[in-house]
Amino acid sequence: MKVFRKFVALVAVILIISLWGWSADKKVVEKVIGVSEDKFFTMSETPEALLSLPARLEIVGERIYVLDTEESQIKVFDKNGKFMRSIGRRGKGPGEFNRPEGFFIDRNKKLIAVADTGNRRVQVLNEDGQLVTSFNLTNPPSGVGLAEGKYYVLSFPGSYVALREEPLINIYSSDFNLENSFLKAIKTDDLMLNLLINSIIMKIDRAGNLICGHQFGLNKIEILDRKGKMVRSFEIIYKGERPEIPVLKMKIKSDKDVRKVPFILADISFDSGNFYYFLAGEGSQSPDAKKEKGREIYKYDSQGRYQGTIVLPCGAKLIGIGDDGALYLVDDNFELRKFVFRGK
Repeated sequence: MKVFRKFVALVAVILIISLWGWSADKKVVEKVIGVSEDKFFTMSETPEALLSLPARLEIVGERIYVLDTEESQIKVFDKNGKFMRSIGRRGKGPGEFNRPEGFFIDRNKKLIAVADTGNRRVQVLNEDGQLVTSFNLTNPPSGVGLAEGKYYVLSFPGSYVALREEPLINIYSSDFNLENSFLKAIKTDDLMLNLLINSIIMKIDRAGNLICGHQFGLNKIEILDRKGKMVRSFEIIYKGERPEIPVLKMKIKSDKDVRKVPFILADISFDSGNFYYFLAGEGSQSPDAKKEKGREIYKYDSQGRYQGTIVLPCGAKLIGIGDDGALYLVDDNFELRKFVFRGK
């Protein structure tokens, strides 16, 4: 009787494993989340609406904001894709930018903080694009966040920062005094790898936590509170290969070497329920060696639990979840598109 029970238990375990598709190398079972394109959404085709080098996308209320690094502008569209206006222009004066790489919109105060990378400063504008305040920095910023009067500034991961192993994120008070620093830069023997391995996407989720994701080489997502204290961390490992420390010992001599990096994170967004959406970059390969990155979005909850995979019919550079629950993206042709989730 005992042997029979053991046999039944073994069969049950095997059956469960088979049904869930578990294996030693695959920790989560794929759950596909279906999306359909909203054909009524059409991006303006006027010259001023065209995007040259989009760097960040944010959806706030009824407006779509796209930061264009090449044009040194923030381009604003309505929810139907109609071009509304541009904020900023190339220059060094107030409200002017030099190849900005990051921005943040404070939903409550209706302020726009811009990481004015080329001018080595952060500028804060009102919703009309008029300068409210600004402060200069020693190192070029590549990202910025604003929460409860504190400025969270992400440093551009250049050789100076990496070689000195300086913190990548600095917290400034409302009067621009440095209060704290964290997320120490990783130093390697390869200058190009230093740039890649310290490239971070920093965003603030709906709960006010800082979300930091390594864009190259590491699948690690770090969630920190407003003081820079670690809340939790987890890895995006569903289809991207598991990152390994030997990656840090690579020598980057060509674009082909960059393609060997296990996982590339292109963008992060959050919905109203504070679920996280991670857009896979276009450099990695799936386990079957077919290029599919830039077409997949991995959804996780704020605790780091996998929720599902969105497979897009097109490549994507940037993503944003609107207050209407729709998925907005900038595709490979630098065009705005809108998708709705099936079953909603």
